[in-house]
Amino acid sequence: AKKAAEEMLAEQAHQEFQLWAKHRCRKERAAFWFRKCAEKGHSGGQYELGLYYRAGYEASAHPLETGSMPLPRRDDLAADWFDSAAKQAHPQAQLEYAICLLSGSGVDKDEAK
Repeated sequence: AKKAAEEMLAEQAHQEFQLWAKHRCRKERAAFWFRKCAEKGHSGGQYELGLYYRAGYEASAHPLETGSMPLPRRDDLAADWFDSAAKQAHPQAQLEYAICLLSGSGVDKDEAK
């Protein structure tokens, strides 16, 4: 029952934050919350965090986002998070991880997998 409650809470937090993050908060704040969901094993959070690591971002020059911290592009971490989500049958993560394997982005190139 405790595990089910934690999973439900992670899912709810991910859904609510995903809507908020894409429209109202700084990227590093979104990445922080996606990491929290990802570390709890939430496949959606793992996928989103993979996207953040694949793209990376610079510190914002926007005046309302002072103190913005950059997130360096890390293809290896992106591939790890895509893999974690893909193992939970997250369809977009499966596609992204397959692309990583085919291109050798963050992982050894492996067309057989």
